[in-house]
Amino acid sequence: MDHPERRDPQLWLAGTSVTRPDEDLISPAHCGTTPSVAGYAAYFTGHTLHPTRIAEQPGTNRHDEVDEVARRELGLSEAEAEWLFEPTRTRAEVLTALGQLASGATHITTVRIADYQAAASTVDAALTLARGTSLDAAVRALELIDEDGDFDDARDSDPAWPTGENVGAVFALRDLRDIRSRPDATEEVKRTAHAKALTALRSFRSLLRRLAAAGA
Repeated sequence: MDHPERRDPQLWLAGTSVTRPDEDLISPAHCGTTPSVAGYAAYFTGHTLHPTRIAEQPGTNRHDEVDEVARRELGLSEAEAEWLFEPTRTRAEVLTALGQLASGATHITTVRIADYQAAASTVDAALTLARGTSLDAAVRALELIDEDGDFDDARDSDPAWPTGENVGAVFALRDLRDIRSRPDATEEVKRTAHAKALTALRSFRSLLRRLAAAGA
């Protein structure tokens, strides 16, 4: 999908009436045309698309629902098709699934792809808090990273999630919290723990930003 702006998961075939397989979707004549994922699958396998969610098989009078045509052409099970054509599916999830098929997979692994940009923003907020020098700052920064349910889900289901950096940031913040709560901790020990926590958070944020940029 070199033109993500031309994929609208919420719509079937916006911006046009009928699209034939020999027509160029990125031509001026089709400016604004936004097929769904299933619509693209039917279009690229030679079907004519109708705005009634119908795909016409080339050289025949056969008309089927576009989701069924796409499922058949992509070789998906009903469950896989339901997952892939879900309107809320993200671009990153779609590209991951299609990449699996292009690599010769016989089925898609329906993993949840995290919202890396949102995750990076969360880590950025934790980093801002962690720059503070109080015990409360360390506690609040840790809560943002360690108690985020989306992070837990991503570690379990997203193979691209930077689990090592995520865990490293959590451990570094726990150490910082524990050291700041110790009355016998020296300033040097506190500074060292503080620096390690900031470094771990920056590393985690950096990888999330790279993942967000790669899927943009």
